Amino acid sequence: MVRCTTGMVTLAVVLGWGLLADADYYDGLRAADAGRYDEALRKWQEAANAGEAKAMLALGRLYVQGVGAPQNYVQAHMWFSLAASRGEKEAVAERDELAEKMTPGQVAEAQERTAAWQPGETHPTLHRAAQAGTMDGLEAALDAGADVNARDGRGWTALMYVVDKGYVLLVEPLVQAQADLNLRAPDGATALFIATAHGHSEIIAMLMKAGADPMIKGARGKTATEVAQARYGDPAAARAQGEDDAVIALLQGQTWAQFEAAEAAEEAARDEAAFARADSLWTVDAYADYLASYPSGRHVEKARRRQAALERESPL
Repeated sequence: MVRCTTGMVTLAVVLGWGLLADADYYDGLRAADAGRYDEALRKWQEAANAGEAKAMLALGRLYVQGVGAPQNYVQAHMWFSLAASRGEKEAVAERDELAEKMTPGQVAEAQERTAAWQPGETHPTLHRAAQAGTMDGLEAALDAGADVNARDGRGWTALMYVVDKGYVLLVEPLVQAQADLNLRAPDGATALFIATAHGHSEIIAMLMKAGADPMIKGARGKTATEVAQARYGDPAAARAQGEDDAVIALLQGQTWAQFEAAEAAEEAARDEAAFARADSLWTVDAYADYLASYPSGRHVEKARRRQAALERESPL
């Protein structure tokens, strides 16, 4: 038996070519053999959601190796367990081998997911509400304990659907529910990548300010920054169009935290230069100009003292 500890080998060999009744599983095998792992993931997800044990085993192996989707040991352990419970003997050994690489917390989480799993879509109510754009349905699903980062048969999360549809008002509840902003769809796209591809500027700003990473590679190996540059042009052009600072940060390939830090450093430099100019002129008006431009600047108190001293020395 080929264990999941081996390197990346042809998936068709690893998974086997047994005669199967499920068309989605066959489609997944063909896609994997052709190197289309994101398509294989979708097909096997559909078959697994319908209860196909071999598709569950195949999904576990994809998540272990991180092909077609980011590596996820918890998800892999869950699919191995589900496959094992349906008679897949290889899944038992591979699950136990994988468990040795996981933390006790990860194993416990995987076991909880296994116990809660039901055939059909994972948390269908949450995903349906996200696709329909219904706030009440979304909040009800979250209040009922739906996993905000659960994927459906397509491999998408609720946040990805909300962003894709442009449902601005539904983004914040998902962010507050700790949606992982940097999860990747089977093709690699994050929620930020999807928002950028559609030009949803307001959602881009929300995701950026919540901590989304613009440099994660998405579809066709491009980052959200590269997609934004093709859509918005350079930062100067985006500013001229009235785009939010978050879009500017995205265009520069910076996280929001990096952008704010850079802006603060530039503002401090301008503050220093303005005060140095006032000092060089040494006039009441020069210090007044500094105080007007930088009412909360680093040198406000010094400027006021020197302005007052000049006024005392040269009374009207």
